[in-house]
Amino acid sequence: MSNVLKFEAGGYRYVDGVFQYSAGVAAEPGFRLRRVRFTEPVPLAAGFAAVERHITAAGRPTMSRASVSTGSAWGAAPIRRT
Repeated sequence: MSNVLKFEAGGYRYVDGVFQYSAGVAAEPGFRLRRVRFTEPVPLAAGFAAVERHITAAGRPTMSRASVSTGSAWGAAPIRRT
């Protein structure tokens, strides 16, 4: 049986997975998860900087980021290194 862990700083809980991965994530009461995507591929460092600006502009701590996908697993163009 998997453990469900609460990440209070982010406002979500997750199912413990292997090493750096979780087996699922859900918003805590009073919060919601939003999926935000770039319209075009961006270099990795620029993408993380844009994510941080977006989260900060929404008034949330950067630790509230629940996941990141490079897109390559979903059939999009591979990530570009800066």
